[in-house]
Amino acid sequence: MDSTRNGKTKRIAFLLLCSVLLPVAGYYIAADIEDTQNSPSGGALAWAVLTTCGLATLFFAHFIAKKHYQFRALGLVAVLASLIFMAAFGWIANGAWYNYYFFSDYIRPKFSVHQDSEHPNQFLFNGEFEKGSANAVIRKILSSEDLDWERPIALELHSDGGMPQEAIILSEFVKHYSVHVEVIGKCNSACTLVLLASQKRYVHPRAWIGFHATYLKLPDGPDYGARHLRFYDELLESELARVGTSNDFKERSKVQDSESGFEPTYEELVNEGIVNEFHRLYLSETQAPFYL
Repeated sequence: MDSTRNGKTKRIAFLLLCSVLLPVAGYYIAADIEDTQNSPSGGALAWAVLTTCGLATLFFAHFIAKKHYQFRALGLVAVLASLIFMAAFGWIANGAWYNYYFFSDYIRPKFSVHQDSEHPNQFLFNGEFEKGSANAVIRKILSSEDLDWERPIALELHSDGGMPQEAIILSEFVKHYSVHVEVIGKCNSACTLVLLASQKRYVHPRAWIGFHATYLKLPDGPDYGARHLRFYDELLESELARVGTSNDFKERSKVQDSESGFEPTYEELVNEGIVNEFHRLYLSETQAPFYL
């Protein structure tokens, strides 16, 4: 009799251990899936499956303890754990739907680079120019197996700007490979450096193009006076001069207003020589892109 009771006790202890270890293992497996496969939904599913198995072992331990020892406290623990799991799973599943990372320290970039499935020479940069964004675009284009190097490359931009250093790197690539630049939605701040770098510039008549002086983000507000910022302002001015804009246009582009800046009309963009293409290279001008 004692050996039977000892066996039941060991089984309960083993099940309780599994009920703790399975969710922990699920956490680390989910983190690995997020890190290696960039799949928040896959990570959430792995964690949910292993945590559910952990809950099942907890309920099984409760069943044995209740039947053989009339011990009912594990039932309350199992119910509370189930409620916590359901609340956490709802939160994590909702985040996974929006591609948020919960289990790893991976920081999702604020930009994306896409290649058109029907037109391999058509690419899109969508988001913020942050560290690594220029190299991401360059790698995406140069590593494409479907690219036809006999035909020009078109790069669509949709960005509120970001780090001018990244825009300069991408601008040099655009110049070297004679990339056509297209703007359907918006191209503001540092993004304009990439637009101006191209010899072929298409802007949709309803797109937003915004210029302003370079600034540093500080707790007290933007700082336009740092000495090293002059380099970026002078670069923008030289690029505007290269495409043939007037002195008045160049002066207006230096406005120290990071919120609204200087947004010229489409007619001004055409008259100033910034827009010199009136049809997209591969895609239709009338079909709105997915991000609008």
